[in-house]
Amino acid sequence: MLFVQAAANPGVHLSHVEKVEAWGTSVRQYIRAIEPLLKSDEMPQSRHYYREAPLLKTEIAPPDTNGYEWSMFARDGVDARTLAREMGLPPSFDPPEPKQVELRGLFDIIDKTNLETAWQFTIPGKSGSMVNGETMVLEETLPIPKSVYEEAVSLADEFLQQAGVGLEIGTPQVDDQDLEGF
Repeated sequence: MLFVQAAANPGVHLSHVEKVEAWGTSVRQYIRAIEPLLKSDEMPQSRHYYREAPLLKTEIAPPDTNGYEWSMFARDGVDARTLAREMGLPPSFDPPEPKQVELRGLFDIIDKTNLETAWQFTIPGKSGSMVNGETMVLEETLPIPKSVYEEAVSLADEFLQQAGVGLEIGTPQVDDQDLEGF
C-alpha cells in the first residue's frame, strides 16, 4: 500500500526504513502463506527451515543515554576501566556489554518485526556502594535489515524446492484448450 501511495502521489516520499518495513510485511505474508507446509512433519527438513536455520547473528551495543556513552565500551581496543573513570564511574563498575541477537528460522521473521534487547544494571553511588546506586534499564530496538528479509525469501524458496513444491505467482495463463466450449 505504501508503494501505491508513493507512486500515486509524487509528494509522498518513503524513507529507507519505511521501504524496508513494507518489504518485511511482504516477506512475512509470503512466509505465512507457506507456514502450513513449514509446520508439517511430512515435509523434509521443515523444522530446520521453520525454527533452526540461521538468518542473523549480530551484536547490539547498549544505547547512549542519560549523558553516558555506553556504546563507547563496545569499541575495539577500549580500556573499560579507563573509560569508566573518565565518565565519572568507579573503577569497580562493570559496564553493560553488547548482546548477541539471533534470528533463527522463518518463524522468527513472522514473529519479530524488530531486533530488540535490554540491559539492566546498577551504577554504584558516590561511595561505591550498590545500595545507594542508580538502577538503569536500557532498551534498544532496531529494524531487521533488508538483507535478512532477502535471505528469508531465499530460505523459503529453498524449502519449497527441497519439498518439491512449486508456486504459481501472477495471473493464470489461458490457452486455446481453456476456451473450447465457449
